[in-house]
Amino acid sequence: MIRLIGAATMIVAMSFGNAVYANTNDTTQAVNKVSAASLELQNKLNVFDGYQANFKQVVTDIEANIIHQADGKLVFKQPGKFIWEVTAPEEELLISNGQYVWWYNPFVEQVSIFDVQQAVTQTPFALLVSKDPSIWKQFSISKENNIYVITPVDLSQAQVIKLTLTIIDNDLEKIVITSRSQQVSEYTLSEQSKFNPQADMFEFEMPAGIDVDDQRSKAEVIDGNVSY
Repeated sequence: MIRLIGAATMIVAMSFGNAVYANTNDTTQAVNKVSAASLELQNKLNVFDGYQANFKQVVTDIEANIIHQADGKLVFKQPGKFIWEVTAPEEELLISNGQYVWWYNPFVEQVSIFDVQQAVTQTPFALLVSKDPSIWKQFSISKENNIYVITPVDLSQAQVIKLTLTIIDNDLEKIVITSRSQQVSEYTLSEQSKFNPQADMFEFEMPAGIDVDDQRSKAEVIDGNVSY
C-alpha cells in the first residue's frame, strides 16, 4: 500500500435522498453550505495549475506517538498531473501523468503502477488535481475558516476517512490525512511558488533492473512484456 494513506476531495452538491427532516430550512441551509464549500474548493484548486512546494511530513499513531517523519517536495499541474517526492530519510517517488500513477521505492528497487482511478483510494494528490466529476461525487466537503474537511461518501470502502486542506491566500499551507486505523499524516508546506512545468516532467523513466508491480486494469502480458 502506498505509504501516503490517500484520499478525499469533493462533491458539488450533497443529496439527502428521500430522508425526512424535521426542519426543512435547516436542511436546505446545510445543502447550500456544503455546495458552496465544494465549489469554492474547486476554484481554489484550479489555482494549482503549475504549483510547487516543499513539505515536512509527520505521521502519528492512534495514541499521537510520532512513528515517521520525512522531507520532500510536491508539484501540481492541472489536470491530473502531480509529483510527490520524498528526499529524506529514504527516497520515494509518486508521480502521475494524468492517466497512470507510478510509485517508486529505490530502497526495495520496485515500482508499482496504477490507473488514476485506482490511485484515488491511496493518495489525495491524485484528487487535488482531478477535474473528473465522477471522482468528486465520491466525497463530501465542509469548511471552517480556512480549513476544508473532505470525507468519502462511502466510508466502508475508504482507506482514508478524512482529509483536511488549509488554504490561505491561495496558498496550500497544510494537508492532514487520517486513515481508517486512525493514523494521521500531516504535511506542512513551505516555499510555495507557481511555475509552468513541461508535460514530460510527469513521465516516469523506468530504471533498469527493478521489479514492476503493474496493477493497471488494461494490462496484458504478451511474450513476457506488459502492453496496453
